[in-house]
Amino acid sequence: MSEDRSAAPGEPLAPYQRLASLPDVGALRVHLDALLGQDQPEAFALLLIRFAGLAELLAIEDPALGDRLLREAAHRARGWVGEHDYVARHAKDEFAVVVHAADPRRMAQSVSRRLLEVLGHPIDFGRRDVLLRVSIGIALFPDSAADAGTLLARATAAMAAATARGGACALLDPGLPAT
Repeated sequence: MSEDRSAAPGEPLAPYQRLASLPDVGALRVHLDALLGQDQPEAFALLLIRFAGLAELLAIEDPALGDRLLREAAHRARGWVGEHDYVARHAKDEFAVVVHAADPRRMAQSVSRRLLEVLGHPIDFGRRDVLLRVSIGIALFPDSAADAGTLLARATAAMAAATARGGACALLDPGLPAT
């Protein structure tokens, strides 16, 4: 696959979401808007998962390796979330998970620990194993924000903070600004 793997903000990620067999960022936004548009929206957590180093790996390796990594990561993520949770592509090296639970903070922390564990194992590609650094940022509805755009911005900020620490789960304080 020789297509350009970069995408500007707001551009559809159709090639990427097809590879991972997941809804794209547009479908994620529609899902969030539908949840928030209910008469009495239930609390939920939004987890953004970044695979640090994936873009660099794609630049130096066979693009087919990146495609296989995305498919394997999507498979692993779907296997460790609840049947009512929503998994989608967010960017070329990011996934999003919407976690539904009575206590979304506790469930988000639990799901994050499981995802860090399962996604942190090396992926076997025959001639070598590939280990991706995983960072997860969490935003909570309604604690972090009441609209999809701000929830995504706060989860992105938390994910960036987790990445800056070398890969960890970051729970965003609801009082922090969405930078």
